[in-house]
Amino acid sequence: MRVINFEGLGISFNVNNVFIKIGNIEIYWYAVCIVLALIISILLLKKDDGKYNIRFEDVLILLFFLIPISIIFARLYFVIFKLDYYINNPLQIFNIRNGGLAIYGGVIGALVTIFIFCKTKKIKFLDMLDYMVPFLALGQSIGRWGNFFNVEAYGTQTNTLLRMGIMENENYLQVHPTFLYESICTFIIFIILYNKRKNRDYSGQLTYIYFALYGIVRSIIEGLRTDSLMIGNIRVSQILSILLFIIFTSILLYKKEIRRKKVKIKNYIIIGIIIVFLDQLSKILIVNKNITIIPSLLGFTYTKNYGGAFSIGNLPIITILSIILIIGILVFLLIKNNEIKNYTPYILILSGSIGNLIDRLSRGYVIDFININLFNFPSFNIADMCIVFGTFSLIYNLLKNRL
Repeated sequence: MRVINFEGLGISFNVNNVFIKIGNIEIYWYAVCIVLALIISILLLKKDDGKYNIRFEDVLILLFFLIPISIIFARLYFVIFKLDYYINNPLQIFNIRNGGLAIYGGVIGALVTIFIFCKTKKIKFLDMLDYMVPFLALGQSIGRWGNFFNVEAYGTQTNTLLRMGIMENENYLQVHPTFLYESICTFIIFIILYNKRKNRDYSGQLTYIYFALYGIVRSIIEGLRTDSLMIGNIRVSQILSILLFIIFTSILLYKKEIRRKKVKIKNYIIIGIIIVFLDQLSKILIVNKNITIIPSLLGFTYTKNYGGAFSIGNLPIITILSIILIIGILVFLLIKNNEIKNYTPYILILSGSIGNLIDRLSRGYVIDFININLFNFPSFNIADMCIVFGTFSLIYNLLKNRL
């Protein structure tokens, strides 16, 4: 039995991760939450029988294969990134009662299974995904409470209103209840998708919305967690989430543009992706290097920037502002795309912001390396240049349209 306090809310819980014990058999709350999520999702799936020309009977057959395969993939994904431990403790690979299922592994397994099933049954893959994806979000929202009963998947120490007080290694800590954040956010995603399913615009739209929304939600929440799956200093799920957000938001924008305008935004999206790729590649190549390009004028020096743009300030809020900026630009493009004649400034600002945001979320700092030695100017990078040029270009276009 463990005590969990939500002091900011004045609530306290006595938590036992065992739901019931029958003889020597223990049934864990973690399993109960997963089963409950499955039952509720299946009942709601039945209500949509016939939607997108998909029969619920086919969905039941699919679930017979989907559920065990997804659990296996979720466990394998988790085990792969903690391989050192499981090589020495191989029998623990099969012990999932205390957690250790990675949602992205489960999603990969589900996508593979659904694809093969749809090919066999001659069902449209994207229609099946749209049929099921709202209830994936709901299942995640319910399933996250298994982390609560296991007292896991929590974040760094905090004094916010929703802080969760726990005992860890005989120390009392107040931490971010990241399981709660994700449960709330995925429930909101479920509500959005559940309402949108009635009037989707094209096959795959619900799926694209899910991955875009969950990508941004998980990328933020993952940065708060203390139990992330890591490759070196990189949080695997965070990088994957950022990529999902970029890719599926780009697809949504592209689909929106195709439907409403003949101007092909695809080229702008490709340019933006290339900029982000080149920015990240340049930062990887410059790590721990000092290169002189033009003596006493220009050089490349690896610099860790924990502050804001061009090393100005030292504010963690820069990360939050970057996320708000990115979302703001994307929303603006969706709303105003018919009025925009030149997307270049927006793509430059968006690409630069994403480039530096990837650094802040994955490394905790931004890599700067371009130095102008002729005068005392802060180090900067390709992303900074894109943001500056994009901003000046945007101002120029606005003034030109006014005059």
